[in-house]
Amino acid sequence: MKEFDRLIAEELAAYSEEMKEAVFSIIEKQTKKAAERLRKTSPKSKESGKHYASGWTVRTVRTKDSVSCTVYNSAKPQLTHLLENGHLDRSGKRVEGTPHISPAETETIESIDKELDKL
Repeated sequence: MKEFDRLIAEELAAYSEEMKEAVFSIIEKQTKKAAERLRKTSPKSKESGKHYASGWTVRTVRTKDSVSCTVYNSAKPQLTHLLENGHLDRSGKRVEGTPHISPAETETIESIDKELDKL
């Protein structure tokens, strides 16, 4: 009976490891897609648009038991809040924001949920 218990424990551990790797893979894949979406949908201006839009990247930190993926703008990080939410220009007039980060975030979360449901 002890042999049977050991075999079951080994199989459960292997299954758990496979599932963890599948989840990690889904998260990493979807965050890379989020960065791609942001490169396409970010506002582009004559002055800084190309650099801002192309600056979206992903930082992934993987440990034995977790994965953390951060999508951020490495080229113009100071513009993310201003372009997403709007700001005052030099003359004091309000410039409306262009929501591009929150839609990408929502879409990414939904995509991750759909992929996880398939497991």
